[in-house]
Amino acid sequence: MNNSLSLNNLRRDLCRFVLESPIMTVTLELEPEVELTATKQAAEEGLLLAEYVESVVKDAILKCRRVQELSEKSFDEILKPFRDEVEASGITDDELDELFTEARR
Repeated sequence: MNNSLSLNNLRRDLCRFVLESPIMTVTLELEPEVELTATKQAAEEGLLLAEYVESVVKDAILKCRRVQELSEKSFDEILKPFRDEVEASGITDDELDELFTEARR
């Protein structure tokens, strides 16, 4: 079996397990500078440290899931919604080129 395929399957299964499991308690050992940074960022967002860490973990898992979903699609499948919107808008190729040129500035 292809190692990258089995790794992708493992990641997908892990994401699914974590997102679909009942709430669990986790104990983390953080290096002092990581804890300090996390504490500062939690305070900046008006969260308790535990709430902040939970949000970071959730975000990472959801990003993992999204990356997995996108990795299973072809480039054409990923771009299809954008291409459909462009076609429906009636914008010309030159106008689209100009739009991207302006966006890069």
